[in-house]
Amino acid sequence: MRISDASRFLRVDTVMWFRNGLLIVLLVLMPDLASAQIARDALNGFREQNNDLIELVTFIKPVTLNEPVTLNEPDALNEPKTSNEQDDSRGVDSYSDLLAGAGGGVSSSDLRQILEGAAENGQPQALWQLGQMYENGVGVEQDSVRAFGYFSKIANENASVPPHSVQADIVARSFVKVGDYYKAGLPGAGIAPDQVQARALLFHAASYFGNANAQYRVGLLYLEEELGPNPLLSARWLSLAAQKNQVGAQAVLGDLLFNGSGVEAKPVEGLMWMTLARESTIGGKDEIWVGELLTRAMLVASPEQRTEARKAAEIVRGQLPSH
Repeated sequence: MRISDASRFLRVDTVMWFRNGLLIVLLVLMPDLASAQIARDALNGFREQNNDLIELVTFIKPVTLNEPVTLNEPDALNEPKTSNEQDDSRGVDSYSDLLAGAGGGVSSSDLRQILEGAAENGQPQALWQLGQMYENGVGVEQDSVRAFGYFSKIANENASVPPHSVQADIVARSFVKVGDYYKAGLPGAGIAPDQVQARALLFHAASYFGNANAQYRVGLLYLEEELGPNPLLSARWLSLAAQKNQVGAQAVLGDLLFNGSGVEAKPVEGLMWMTLARESTIGGKDEIWVGELLTRAMLVASPEQRTEARKAAEIVRGQLPSH
């Protein structure tokens, strides 16, 4: 592979479809492993086999709590605001402004009150922080039902915000969180395990919001019996995430390409992706398994393939977004 060929990793194709009344356009960054038409046909096949996913974002089950969280009280949410209240809410861009105004060093109780006040105005950042606090028991008693309530509120109220808006990342991560709760089930909220809904929520985060972690996880689903195995479609989703510097996706995509597992073997390209992933995971939680993939591939790669992969990685590294 010539080094100039590295630019083909950035080829763009477009996939479009209607969903919940919205036209969704995916700019698909296709690796040189299959034509865009094949990937498009695979996606169409998925939609045909999963018609129950068409309406997915409007049916997140509301949470009923014995002790309602402040943000879930109907009066607090539905009562029309006066003009003064509306002006005040516009004056606070996020809960971080409130924290800055408090001078820092606030107690857990004060922090919760500040966040709840911002959450009542529907600020996704505050809702997300509260969800994280209750999910992990940080500063509050651990409560998965309350955490689910905050995350689902973000998802329900912001499902169609522009994908490149400021709050889009938090909304996408909330869809992933809610999907995880549906996957495992949440008896305290009356939610039984629902794999279809879990996949649908994950798919929305991956397709509409283009969330890299969600795209990585969708790619993994297509390597499992649950949705596959379909290595070609998996590689397509992994490619989307890899181009956003998602190291897990880079490692798995590289392994697929190097070994030709259900796709045309591209050992140099595979080594390149695994090399990039390895560099980004040194000292991190993914270092061991990513390193093992790369080491296994390096043992059977030729010296020429290793050299070409390193050169390609140097070029592509500068074109990827920072972590």
